[in-house]
Amino acid sequence: SRGRSNTGLDINDWSSPHSLLVTSISAPRVLLDGRLTGPTTVVVEDGVVSEVLEGAAPDADIALASGVLTPGLVDIQTNGCFGVDFITATDADWRRISHLLPGTGVTAFQPTYITAPLEVLLSGLKRAGAVLGSLPGAQAIGVHLEGPFLSPAKPGVHDPRYLVAPTPERVAAILDTLTADGTKGLVTM
Repeated sequence: SRGRSNTGLDINDWSSPHSLLVTSISAPRVLLDGRLTGPTTVVVEDGVVSEVLEGAAPDADIALASGVLTPGLVDIQTNGCFGVDFITATDADWRRISHLLPGTGVTAFQPTYITAPLEVLLSGLKRAGAVLGSLPGAQAIGVHLEGPFLSPAKPGVHDPRYLVAPTPERVAAILDTLTADGTKGLVTM
């Protein structure tokens, strides 16, 4: 049945410790070298694709009945999704987004915070840092801060009220928060 492994595990439940035991996936169609092929079985060892076999292996750990098996997508700039703005996301929001993103094909993402008051940015970074290493599905690959150190002469969509000069104290506050609790990130200046 669709979405279940031969052992009855829900393959959409990335929080399951059994998801790490998956070693082969068969699918009717697979995106390989920019073209569709199939049926095919993909073998994974230590989290890395080690072999691609022609045909659907009858003993595959996961047998997809329909759909296309593709590499996971990496979203490198997203301010939020599923009704949640990352800058204000709660622990439950982060986990829900992480659980839902693989259903869209996204397996990794970089949440992006738009310019806001420095205290709001720091608070959002601290909440992100508390959950980034323990997300159940798609993984956050660090937080991107767009501002607050942008030019007020060309603010674009950023609210000029929140653009500030990159003083040593402000930069230190952001860098200290970005490097605490496993949070990592990028700051656009």
